[in-house]
Amino acid sequence: MINLLDDNSDRAAIDRALREDEVGDTIPGEIVNAIWDGVTPLRAWRQHREFTLDMLADRIGISKKYLSQIENGQKSGTVDIFRRLSIVLNVELDDLVE
Repeated sequence: MINLLDDNSDRAAIDRALREDEVGDTIPGEIVNAIWDGVTPLRAWRQHREFTLDMLADRIGISKKYLSQIENGQKSGTVDIFRRLSIVLNVELDDLVE
């Protein structure tokens, strides 16, 4: 009987995790691993969404050089820029900053 309860509990946890993943409440392992390896969250998300620096900079209305400096931590960027980035990358604003 206890094994059956464990199985049901595990099944419920797996179902819950799958539902959360479907609505985008989780961060893909690829992103987590990249950040653990020292990649900035912004770069990890940009690459995950398959944007080049040129494409993303153009979409949010800044220069490629400025976006690169933000990604590399040389410039901090403004809240407005990060808001635009979060919209284009379809990610929460908090997920783009360290």
